[in-house]
Amino acid sequence: MGVTCRAMMVAVAGVACSMALSATMSAQKASRTGAPEKGTWGGEVAVGDGQSASLLKFLSPQWAVVAGASISSYKSRFESGDVVLDDRFTLASLQVGARRYARTGLGVRPVVGGGLIVSGRTGNPNTYGVYGELGAVYFFNPHVSLGAIGTASVTRNNPVGSAFSASLARLIGAVYF
Repeated sequence: MGVTCRAMMVAVAGVACSMALSATMSAQKASRTGAPEKGTWGGEVAVGDGQSASLLKFLSPQWAVVAGASISSYKSRFESGDVVLDDRFTLASLQVGARRYARTGLGVRPVVGGGLIVSGRTGNPNTYGVYGELGAVYFFNPHVSLGAIGTASVTRNNPVGSAFSASLARLIGAVYF
């Protein structure tokens, strides 16, 4: 009787451990692949080289349309002998594009994207061009992510000419609904 009772306890403990392990594995798998699904909307804020806010619409778990706005303020000073030049300006931009979130089977997903950008600077005419982005995002669950993305852009300002700009990675946080 003692052996049978002990065997039943071991069997029950084994089943309980198996169920707990299975539930844990399922939860881990869900959190690793917990990216937003098709039709999900998202709101994103970024800090780094200025501040920006974007709205995302997922067309699939890998592709999203991104529309955003950013604002940056710059100050520069040039000194040469008796000549001192101070320049302060604010740059505001609007961008619309597409972003691809690569599948990895983990919470971290590499990101690549690009699109069109229009920007204006105090005292200068508007510029227009294209931008690209590259980075990675970690999905804590299907509703929250944190990541870093670097951007580069080529813009055109008719009276002045073309310009290339790039920024190091900006910290990006997003919520999805």
